[in-house]
Amino acid sequence: MHVSIDTFYLASYPERCFVSRNPQGHITGCIVGQAEALGPWIAQTHEEAEALLAHALTLAFQHPPQIRVPTSNHRALALVQAYGFREIRAFKHMRLGGIQHPQQREHIYALATAAIG
Repeated sequence: MHVSIDTFYLASYPERCFVSRNPQGHITGCIVGQAEALGPWIAQTHEEAEALLAHALTLAFQHPPQIRVPTSNHRALALVQAYGFREIRAFKHMRLGGIQHPQQREHIYALATAAIG
């Protein structure tokens, strides 16, 4: 994740950010519980992703939270469906130039917003 985005969400939701760390103390995943949505949500392993989701779902929300899951991460889709989420709609993302997808998309479990990813 980009540093300025991380800083923004940490400052905006300090008590609603969860991280996972490896034995060396390096951050290996994070999830942010925004007011009405979960994300950004990234994790190096599926097990970390599920643990982060379980923690985030303990937060209070006025309405059931939304999650913007990239359709390229099939494991993320299955995970959120297992926790009771359902697909409402899908968005297409466009890019100018190139045909290769960004690297390591399997680590992105949810976008922060539809606009900034």
